[in-house]
This record gives sequence, C-alpha cells and structure tokens, in this order.
Amino acid sequence: MNVSINNNWKEILDIAQDGNVLCYDADACTGEFTKRLVSLMQTIIIRNSYKCKITHLYIPYNSLLSSQFDNIEECDKHLLTVVKLFGIELMLMYGLEKDGSFIHYFKNDLDCSLAAADENLVVGIDQSYDQNSDFLDTSILQQVRLNPRRVILGSY
Repeated sequence: MNVSINNNWKEILDIAQDGNVLCYDADACTGEFTKRLVSLMQTIIIRNSYKCKITHLYIPYNSLLSSQFDNIEECDKHLLTVVKLFGIELMLMYGLEKDGSFIHYFKNDLDCSLAAADENLVVGIDQSYDQNSDFLDTSILQQVRLNPRRVILGSY
C-alpha cells in the first residue's frame, strides 16, 4: 500500500474514532466476522446520520473464511476481491487484522481500544456520492472530511 493511501487510511480512522461509535456483535465469538455486525453498523450509521448508509465495508483479508458467507455475490474490481452482502461491497484489505498496521495505529497512536476480546477492525464508509472512486482515493477522504458521519467503525 503506498504512503498516500496509508496516510488517507490513518486520517479516516482518526475521523471515525472522533465519532465515538464502535460497533460490535456481543454474541459473536472472538475473531468471528458476522452478518449481524454488518447489520448493526448499517443501522447505526443510518440512525446517526441523515441519509447516509454504508456502501463499502473495508475488512481484513481473513474475514470471509467462515462458511456462513456462502451466499454472497462475488466479483472482481480494481484487483481487490470484492463481495456483496446486504448490498454493501465488502473490500478485503491488509492492515485491519490482528496485529495489522492500522490496528497498531488505532490502539497506540490514537489511544483507542477495540471491544473486549476483539482483534480485528472493520471500517464502513458511505461512498454513494462517488461509486467509481478508486480504492480510498482523495475524493473519498474529502467527502469524509466534509461529513464525518459517512464513516463508522466495527470490531470483531
């Protein structure tokens, strides 16, 4: 991941943690990515922000190993593996998993914590204003700066 995108992600995490919302599925086992977590994040972003909804969910690469996601649509976009769940594009990326660079930044530099016993971070973003943007380019970052309610965090 190049330095520009890396810095964009750090700023996204900074903006998201300022919102003081971290969703988690209390019924899930440690390290288990669930459909319920996605649903909770979507519900909260809709309630907390006027007209915003999650269109893209950035998740660790190891998230979709569970057989509970057998019915998701698969496609390929911009050399990233993309799947859809509840109409939300799940974007698989490195750095959000346990001991990943963004987890380290979130915990140490931003002095934040995940929900008890959680190991992974999930970032939901409303990119409905520009569905054709490249992987977290500067236009997405600018939109999140203008409306911080376009981003929400989850952990599992």
